[in-house]
Amino acid sequence: MNPGVSLPPLHILKVGCINLLNYKAILSACPNLRYLDISITAYYQVLPNIVFHTNLVQMIIRIVDYVSTVIDDTLNSYLLCVPYLKRLTVHLAIFDYRRVQSFVDYDWLGSTIDHCLPKLQSFTFYVYFYNLIGFNESQITNIMNRINENFKIVHTNRYRSRLFIHYK
Repeated sequence: MNPGVSLPPLHILKVGCINLLNYKAILSACPNLRYLDISITAYYQVLPNIVFHTNLVQMIIRIVDYVSTVIDDTLNSYLLCVPYLKRLTVHLAIFDYRRVQSFVDYDWLGSTIDHCLPKLQSFTFYVYFYNLIGFNESQITNIMNRINENFKIVHTNRYRSRLFIHYK
């Protein structure tokens, strides 16, 4: 977006893959935005200055290139800008079967939500595991049950939360 562009009438926006600077430009140009659907890459970036958006209440984030070590830091950078967000949905696809086990004890953005989203009312996380060739059906069932249990522990009694696991 060009600097100085303003789109006040825009309330709903869905865009393809963007980076943190594009995100900042969108938030600055669309002060009345209430719903945002974006795709991002999970590479750590830092905004030189945070732009707070007070009207955005619902956001969907689709994580395109997953790198496990930076997902929370990346989402933290995006979510810091929207402290009044009430509904958050995250979609994450995992293509490396070796990363599946790391989600058993994953924080499921609990710390990030505590830090960035005090007004959150609803959190939905869709995780898609592909190519689980390293596990048999019994192992997959066990891991998925443990992942579900951990998610419930992290998010219980804080806001409505749901985890949807898809695997092939």
